[in-house]
Amino acid sequence: MRILTKEQQKLVLEFIEGNILSDELEVALGPIPLDTPSLLIALFESAVASEKAEEADEAIGIANGFKSDKDFGKRAVPWLLALLAMPGHYYHEDIIGILQRIKDARAVDAVYEAALEYHSYLEYDEYSGLARKCTWALADIGNEEAYAKLKLLAANSNLYVAGYAQKRLDSWVKEQGRKAFHFLP
Repeated sequence: MRILTKEQQKLVLEFIEGNILSDELEVALGPIPLDTPSLLIALFESAVASEKAEEADEAIGIANGFKSDKDFGKRAVPWLLALLAMPGHYYHEDIIGILQRIKDARAVDAVYEAALEYHSYLEYDEYSGLARKCTWALADIGNEEAYAKLKLLAANSNLYVAGYAQKRLDSWVKEQGRKAFHFLP
């Protein structure tokens, strides 16, 4: 894995924002595809390798605003799952949102686990907003495994979590058009 220096990260961000030309970035990074998806993956990889929460926050913040294509999604999922498991950052909800848009079946277990995790920075949220977003992500993936995880969440002792999951289960058939997979129980 490649760890980017602060200067390299800054140049990647400036390039994505359109503030510098590709030749300046190529000098700093060497041979790397200079399309936005590849650069976002490089930022993810660097954040995971460095285990620095502030790098994760920055990379996820940029990726959340990126309207991803399918190629980006397939390539990004392993890095997003690693970032989701990484402690110390403040973007778990954003990662879930990105995973919801990508709708990749590889995310089911991690999204389920994220619905059950406690993060002190979300202490103010008595309504379990992260878990709610996780239930939507599972529902939008829409495969048999996601359905099974929603059933587990619907039995959760936290009434908010259970209620969010049950609502997605109750709306399963009606929301088929949103799902990547079209599993019908």
